[in-house]
Formats: sequence, C-alpha cells, structure tokens
Amino acid sequence: MGRPSSLQEAALALGVRGYRVTSLSDAVFSIIATITTVPLAASVSYDRKTEDSRSSVVDALSESKYAILYCVLTFNIVSRMQHYHAVIFDRVKRASVLVVLANTVYLLLVSFIPMGQTLLSEASVKGDGGPDYIEPVVFFVGLLSLVRFSGAVLVYLLPMGGDSFRTCLRRRRLVQEGAGGLIYGCLAVLPKWMFTKDSQNWGIPCYLALLLAGYKGSKLASIITLRRYWRYPDDMVAKTIHHTAKRYSRSRVDAYTDGVLAISATLIILDISSCETGSVNSPGINECGDVLNYLNDRKSQLYAYMVTFVLICALLWARHASMWKYVTQSGMILHALNTQCLCFIALMSYSIELMMSFDENDEQRRHAVTFWLSNVFVISVCILIMGAGIFSKHNTLPRDEKEALHKRSTRRWTFLSGLLLPFWTLLGIIVTLTVKEGQKAWSLAIGFQIILHPLSQLIVFWRYMLAHERERDTAGDLEEDGLTRSLLGDARRSTGEGGGVGGHSTISRGYYSGEVERGGG
Repeated sequence: MGRPSSLQEAALALGVRGYRVTSLSDAVFSIIATITTVPLAASVSYDRKTEDSRSSVVDALSESKYAILYCVLTFNIVSRMQHYHAVIFDRVKRASVLVVLANTVYLLLVSFIPMGQTLLSEASVKGDGGPDYIEPVVFFVGLLSLVRFSGAVLVYLLPMGGDSFRTCLRRRRLVQEGAGGLIYGCLAVLPKWMFTKDSQNWGIPCYLALLLAGYKGSKLASIITLRRYWRYPDDMVAKTIHHTAKRYSRSRVDAYTDGVLAISATLIILDISSCETGSVNSPGINECGDVLNYLNDRKSQLYAYMVTFVLICALLWARHASMWKYVTQSGMILHALNTQCLCFIALMSYSIELMMSFDENDEQRRHAVTFWLSNVFVISVCILIMGAGIFSKHNTLPRDEKEALHKRSTRRWTFLSGLLLPFWTLLGIIVTLTVKEGQKAWSLAIGFQIILHPLSQLIVFWRYMLAHERERDTAGDLEEDGLTRSLLGDARRSTGEGGGVGGHSTISRGYYSGEVERGGG
C-alpha cells in the first residue's frame, strides 16, 4: 500500500472527481435506508385492499413488532455503512476507474440488505420457532460478510496520499473490514446447528453474542496488525481508535439526510396513486375513469399525506438545516443521533398506512392517530437531543470570536424552538386519548401540528429577532466605547511623547481633554 502501481496511476488518470462518487453513493444509501420501511407499509396496504386488515391497531402493531425491530436494525446498519463510506472518502479528490467499479460493487451488495430484512420479517410472522430463521439468517449474515469484504477492497484501491497517519488509518480499516468479512463468513453457517428446535432457546441469544463478539474481534485484529506487522507506534495507533479519526464532512450528512427526508415525504403517494381498472372477478370497476369519486374515496388519505409532507419537508427539514449549518464535521455521536431521527421519520409511512387501514372504524382510527403522534413525538425528542449535542460540541463549530454572539443567540433560539414540537405533539396525544371521536381527534392533531406549531414558531422567532437586535446594539455600543478608549489612550501617549513641542501637541491635548470632560472621564 505504498507507491501506487502503474495500473492504479492509469486508472486514476481516467477516473472522476471524488465528489461525484460521494454524491451518487449518498443518493443510493438514502434510497436503500428508506425502503427498509416499505415492507411494513406494503403489508398494511395489502391487508387493507384485500379486506383482511386486523381488528385493532394493537393487533396490527403486535403482529408487526418484530418487523419494526428488523426495520430499525437494518436502517441503522445501512446508515453505519454510509458513515464508513463517508469516512474513507473524506479527503479523496479523485477516484480512479477501479475505485468506481469497487464502489459500484459495494453499493450493489448493500442494496440487497433490505431483501434480507424482508426474509427475516416473513420468518418472524410464521412464528414456528428457530428453524424458520435458518436460511434468512444465513443469507443476511453472509451478505454482511460480502459487504465487509467489498469495503476492504474499496479501501485498498483508494489513493493513499503522503500523510503517514492517513496511511495508518487506511490500513487499519483495511484489516478491520477484511477480518470482519472473514469472521462473519464463518458465523454465517452456524445457524444450521444453533437454530434447531432443540437448541433455539439458547442458540439464538448465543448467536447474537457471537455476532457482537465478531464485530469487536475485527477491531482488535486491526489494532494488533498495526502494532505487530506494520510496527506503528502506540500513539499513532491510539489516534486511529480515537473518535476524531471517524469524522467526515458535513456535506455528506446534508446529502444523506435530504435524500431520506425527500423519499420519506413522497413514499406514501405511491399507494394513494394506485387505482383499480377492473379484473376478472370485478370487471365493472374502473376507479381511474371517475376522477371526482376517486379523489373523494381517498380524501382522508390525501389529508394525511399533505400533513405529513408539510411536516417533513417544511418543519422537520428546516429544524435540521438550522441546527447543522454551523457544523463543520460530524462524528460518531452526531451520526447516531441523526440516524435515529431519520429512522423514525422513515417510519411515518407505516403510521399513515395504519390510519388509512382503520379509517372507517372511529375508535381504532383514534388509536392510529395516537400512534402517528407518538412517532412524531419520538422524532421531536431526537431532534432536541441532537441539537443539544451539536451546540455542546464546540470543536464542531466555527471558532470565530466575531460569531460568538450569533452562536449564543442561535443556541437559545434552537433550544426554545425545539421544545415547541414535542410540546404540541404531547398535547395532541393527550387530546386524542381524551376525545372519543376519531375524526375530531385527527382534526385536532392537524390543528396542533400545522397551525398552532408554526404560529408558535413565528412568535419565538420574532422574540429571538428582537433580542438579537438588542444584543447586537449593545455589542456595537461596547465596541464603539472600546474604540474610543483606545483612541484616548493613543492620544495621551502621543501627547506625552511629544512633550509639548510645537503647537500640535497643545491643540491635541486641549482637544482630547475636552473629549474626556464631555465623556465623563
């Protein structure tokens, strides 16, 4: 991994700019992460169209609990891979043809992860025990092994540069991904013996522990290899373990977040746009021909879609953008908080499908609205914690003393503004639990989120603007007073040095003494 070979040099000459590779990769990662929620929403939509929906919201959630768990887990895995990709491409200016091909293979393998999630979800619905999990787990863990191997190849092909620390860091990631792929490949065959009916009670927990131990073992193998094989000093190896070595540019966060928000906001329209044009069993049905009847049948669905679209694209996106505009680099903690926030935003399509499924049942629709509001409440809490994490990490903010006042005002505005969304959402949950009519509960929830919440945001913004103007005027007065004092000091020193020689010193002394008298000393 020293000097690049002639093949790598030729491939680099025919390559592309690094930001084009990262732009495409972030778009693919955002799509893969968001479609992990599609099986959940599609299952509820299929049951509604076939009139086989569950009797209550509680039954639907109870049946989908493992599917929701796999969805959250898969979303975090894909987001973790996006973090790995962002870190290794952090300072790459140009990507060779070989890097483009390796990156394509890496993204291709990552795109199969939602398929493994669907297989695990279907196996959990059957509920026959461990044997049904054998093939899905083998496929999923084997796929993770291939992803890690392809990640190691991608790191190997990236240009190294002349920095010894960056070279050490790349080598550590190369060994870690290669060892992780080897460990996961060995663990992929174990479910055939650990997931039988006789051993499933202890086999499944032990297998999860082995997966976690394999992940930690790959890190340990990379550290040992750096120290024993490449003979790196302990201080440099310690720097590669430190969290600062896992930071990457904020532009990758913006691209990934915008992609997830855009897809989550428009995903539900796919189900609303479908219409029946007739079939063998019902040849007379043609919903696409009668537009007014088509829109009237989907009136509640369109209301839910528009409310969710405005909530995601206007309120949540604006909150995220206002917090992250001062961040220069993102680390592990901010990445984890942002991932949980995006995961629950992606789950909003499932919440909307539940409301559509129980539209005709007034009591169950009220419960579905409560679940939707609970989803929004979790998102608001994640955003509030993420904002506190952003402004508490001073090393991620620009270190410019001129912007200290603006950062302090922005921190106060972000905190007060961030409290409004969980406040109105929690109030909406209380109201929906109190009101017995589903339609009225939904109307109140819309009023809280779309009317009262933006109005309260405008009031807080107006107060912030007035306070910021006062602080800026105060800072300007203090700066002007400091400048005056500095001029007075310079004048005294100049008159003292002049010793009264000539008429200039006498005039200056009389002028500045008058200034002192008028200024009150």
